[in-house]
Amino acid sequence: MYLQPRGASAVAGARFLARFRREFAFRIVRVPKSDAQANKYRAIHEALLPPQELQKATREQLMTVYGVLGVEDSRERLDQDYVQRLLERTVALGRALLPADYAKIFMTLRWVPTAASGFTSELNEGVRRLGANFSTREIALILRAYASLASRSLITITELVKTFNRHIGEADVWHVREVASALATLRVPVTGPVEIFYKRAVALVPKHIAGMPADDIGIFLNSFARQRVSQDELLHFADAHADRLISEASHRNVALIANSFARVERHSRRLLQAVEGRLHRELEKYWADKRSTETSMEVLQPYVGPSLGRSTSPALDPVYEYDTDDVSVRDLEHQLPTTPQAAATTVSEAPLKLIDVAMIFNAFIKLEEDCTKLLNAFIPWLNNHIDSESPTLSLVLLCHAYSRAGINNRELFMRMAQVILQRVNTLNCQQLGLVAVSYAKAGQHVPLLFLRLADEVIYRGTVALKFKRYNFDFQSLEHLMQAFSRVGFKDQRLYVVLTTLLKRQLRAAGSEEINGEMIASMLTSMAPRRVEAFVPFITDAIVRTRDKTAYSTSALCRVLNAFVKLKVSHSKIMDSMLKEVKDRVNEFQIPVLINTLKALAKLKRYNLVLVKDSIKRCSLHLVHLTTHDITNMLSALNGMPLCFPTKLRADFGFRNTSFLQKLAMCIKHRIADFDRNQLHMIFSRLAMLRTSDADLYRQLFPLLLKHQHDFSEVQLADISVSYIYVLVHFDYLQRELHLQKAARHESEYQLQSMQHREISQGPGHQPVSLQKDDSEPVTDPSDSRLAEDYSDNSVGMRANGAHRNAGEEHPSALNPADGGPHAPYRMPDPATNVLPYGFTDGILDAMLSHLGSKLDVATVFKVQTVHLYLKHIRRDIYDKLSAKTLEVLRKCSAVRFALAEYMLTSSSAHKEVSHLLNLMGVFHRNEVQFGPYLIDIVPETGPARRVAIEYDGPAHFYAETTMRTAKSILKHEILNSAGWQVIHVPHQEWAQLGGFQVGKDACNTVSTKQKMIYLDRIRRLYEVSPLPAARPLLTTGPVVTQARHFSSCVSHSALEQKRRELLKVNEQILKQHLENPDAGSESFEEPRKPPPPSATERIVDEICNRLMEGSGDITDLDDGDAEKLASPEKTKGKERNK
Repeated sequence: MYLQPRGASAVAGARFLARFRREFAFRIVRVPKSDAQANKYRAIHEALLPPQELQKATREQLMTVYGVLGVEDSRERLDQDYVQRLLERTVALGRALLPADYAKIFMTLRWVPTAASGFTSELNEGVRRLGANFSTREIALILRAYASLASRSLITITELVKTFNRHIGEADVWHVREVASALATLRVPVTGPVEIFYKRAVALVPKHIAGMPADDIGIFLNSFARQRVSQDELLHFADAHADRLISEASHRNVALIANSFARVERHSRRLLQAVEGRLHRELEKYWADKRSTETSMEVLQPYVGPSLGRSTSPALDPVYEYDTDDVSVRDLEHQLPTTPQAAATTVSEAPLKLIDVAMIFNAFIKLEEDCTKLLNAFIPWLNNHIDSESPTLSLVLLCHAYSRAGINNRELFMRMAQVILQRVNTLNCQQLGLVAVSYAKAGQHVPLLFLRLADEVIYRGTVALKFKRYNFDFQSLEHLMQAFSRVGFKDQRLYVVLTTLLKRQLRAAGSEEINGEMIASMLTSMAPRRVEAFVPFITDAIVRTRDKTAYSTSALCRVLNAFVKLKVSHSKIMDSMLKEVKDRVNEFQIPVLINTLKALAKLKRYNLVLVKDSIKRCSLHLVHLTTHDITNMLSALNGMPLCFPTKLRADFGFRNTSFLQKLAMCIKHRIADFDRNQLHMIFSRLAMLRTSDADLYRQLFPLLLKHQHDFSEVQLADISVSYIYVLVHFDYLQRELHLQKAARHESEYQLQSMQHREISQGPGHQPVSLQKDDSEPVTDPSDSRLAEDYSDNSVGMRANGAHRNAGEEHPSALNPADGGPHAPYRMPDPATNVLPYGFTDGILDAMLSHLGSKLDVATVFKVQTVHLYLKHIRRDIYDKLSAKTLEVLRKCSAVRFALAEYMLTSSSAHKEVSHLLNLMGVFHRNEVQFGPYLIDIVPETGPARRVAIEYDGPAHFYAETTMRTAKSILKHEILNSAGWQVIHVPHQEWAQLGGFQVGKDACNTVSTKQKMIYLDRIRRLYEVSPLPAARPLLTTGPVVTQARHFSSCVSHSALEQKRRELLKVNEQILKQHLENPDAGSESFEEPRKPPPPSATERIVDEICNRLMEGSGDITDLDDGDAEKLASPEKTKGKERNK
């Protein structure tokens, strides 16, 4: 080692230490500060640029950043501000971007739709600029991104589709698939280049369909179906290969395939069975996995302890793991792989999703496939999978499916309601209506849900009208009105808002936009609530669009039934629709035709040609009629029965004997299939139509007695009075048979007498017996075929001018005092007449005994009618009634009604008869109430005589016949048995006397003369003829009648003066007829010679002129007459008034 001198070494050491201190001494050193944000973004991904560099990035750097955004982990760690700057730089470099760059950019923006919403329009400008340079793959990717972003720039899409059409021959199948799917999702109108694309796609797909994956076929089917593009070849292939497609496709595409068939309304039993089998297998797999998981948990529980217990939440169990992202309709088909190779993979192990099940169920419902078993099997699965994260659309579809299927599972509907309640404000208007009507039809009245729906509808219909997204269409308004009407919602504000919205829609819609189905739907939904403000508006809309709007047969039926509920009486619309129904009667389906006929009957619109044609069509399909159709047909022929004492005709009353016989045979063949309500309707309508099938009645009685505890009080009273109609009808049938026997016996007796007189001159001859031979077949009283032809109980005039009333006994054949051969044909009493038929009289006691103490007016009237008939005519049945039934009859008979404005129910002909009687000086009262009946005219006679003049309008006869209805016969029988002398004025005879027309003096004078002569003969009939034999009343006290006179504003002094003047004129007018007693006995059928001109003719003309010049009001001519002896009822009325 080399050693230096001490001094030199010291100096060298000092220099070394000094240099060391300078280099290694601790002191503050300024270090350049690095960019923290650059390190932050590079920590996420090394390819990400800092924000400062991003503002100066080139196209290649931007594309690198967009590639990083495609990675889910990197994308989630980036903030929105960074994506915003990236898009700003992208827009700035728009002219430097290539077509492939736009495809990559838009595919990346699908993952950040919020940040991309403000830059889509600027990027679309670059796409349009380069539209002709895109390849088919790039166009497919861009359109797919548009569908995910809900970007619907029609100009840009049209340019891209035009370019795609030029190169469609070079495109891959999945390119065509993505374009078709995107266009269907964006609802691009099928016009121009889009229409050309679909035509070429429909022709191209069948060439590659054999090797196409099942998922691709599902997307093509759904895309074409949503755009309403014809795809028969593709549908046929899917139908033929349904098993393979359903087994290979994913759950989502199985739902799309089923939904496609439902959209085009093509029912494929093979496809639906394959889908149902797939769902059953998935359900079995689910429950098997769940049982195995539960078993594993039970085995591990003793070793792991309570910390590893079974999860109470389905979301924590691996078996229940599923994607709960909210899936909307527009991107249902965009969850598929991009390439066909990825799409061709086998079915994934992912569990079935709620939206897939909901779509499949709705497809089954729309195709009207019976899937009750499948829907019931999935209820537990749905209860386990429905939670707060369930997609809203799936809940709406499930509500609709289970409601349409008629499955009312309370637990399932309540579980869905709990989730829907929290999302009511997020539902669109169509979903609001669908949820409301689904719960209403299913009978699930959830008050809180309907209150929340009502609040939302009121808000959107008032405050939020300015928002376009709250635009209600006709269908949603119909659903909402129908739903709230079904559940009986009472808040009138809701109905006012819905009516206002409907008016707004109708006002905005043009005449070509309003169709018959839409009007029918609106009327059907509005009818149950009877919104008064809606009726004039909708009728005006119908009138405005009637000539341009086509109605289907179903729409006509629905409109007419809605008119019934709304009580619309618009004659112009009614006549127009009646004519259309008559002209198109052969186009109706039988059930729709029957319902239409029933609605017309309730609307009092009658057309003979329509009724006959309808009966002909129904006669050809009697075997195929359901029990509901048979019931409605009887209701249509009979219409609505009159419950109150009214004069208006409220039914067809069309009685076709042959059709009723055929219908009775069908009823007897299927009598066990009718429910209790249908049995009630059938029995009452057959009785009203006077059906003579006694065997059918005997079969109906036990069934009615079986349901006696289930009938309502209205039905009980209706059955009771209908049984009375049956008794009256068969009693009349037997009377007709006895009258025929009596006439035949009398003619035989007269011929035999003539033979005796002839052979009395020749003692060698023996008399020839003309009596009935024992070998002649005996007439069966229960044979309806013999009785039908003789049940025409019309009213006519006899040769001597007297009236022949229905059911009046023949004096020569039925009077026992005559003796001789007439005695065996004495008319039996009603009990004897009806006895051979073997009816069950106990049905009256059974029905009436179940009536309560609170009855409506119609029921009281019916019970009063039954009471009068039993007490006055059928005392044998009355004596056998139980104490409870007698108490009910007594209480109902004690009820008195004061009917105000009674003349409003009188016909114009009745008012004319009363007016002419006043001119003739005949004192009378109008509309005298006798129990449940109103007697038209009651002339004032002595206290020992009670006369009832009945004007029998068309309601007293069956349509197109002179046969009296059961009600008319029953009224005559009750009045006659109560001591009234009933005189009928049939409308047929009154019409033959001439019309009461204003403005034609000559015609009016002759017509009035004839009518006055006719009424004078009626007056002489009860004044000149002797009193009828006294018939004892079966009541212990006097029969109470309520007399109501015509109202008048004329003073009593004026009435007395007018009466004296009319009496003086009446004496001169009728002088000619009173001087000639034989004039009243001439028949009206004989030709009458015109009377010679006389002073009487001038006086009649004067009275007719007074009649024409008057106000037309009928005044009260009874009050203030001191010379006329008042009747006992009138005297008692005056005493009560005092």
